[in-house]
Amino acid sequence: MREKTKSDIALSCVMTYVQEGWPEFKQDIKLAARNFFAIRGELSCWQGILLKGDRIVIPLELREEVLDKIHAGPLGMTKCKEIARQAVWWPRIGADICDNISACHTCIEKWSSQRSEPLIPSEIPERPYEK
Repeated sequence: MREKTKSDIALSCVMTYVQEGWPEFKQDIKLAARNFFAIRGELSCWQGILLKGDRIVIPLELREEVLDKIHAGPLGMTKCKEIARQAVWWPRIGADICDNISACHTCIEKWSSQRSEPLIPSEIPERPYEK
């Protein structure tokens, strides 16, 4: 993880900003690191790993692997996002999870087989307690 973080252009730049201080204006930040400007107060470094709060910021090269681990079964988007929120973060993680699940053939089959039946309207009773 440390090696991938160090070799990731955006994360290595962000780590430098976290350790040495952020520029005052967003336009002074390197383009690769601008996605992190809004959350700069939540970022920290620990032993060469970038953290957002207590969540690990995943380098670009490892995101696909992490997505596969988060979606180790047909859990659905809500559950996968919940799992991800507990441990990892990167810009657009929610959209990446949605894209990953939308491309999963198992999930597509499961969703298509669980369609709800249409509602059948019942007659309105004329008197109270009447069926």
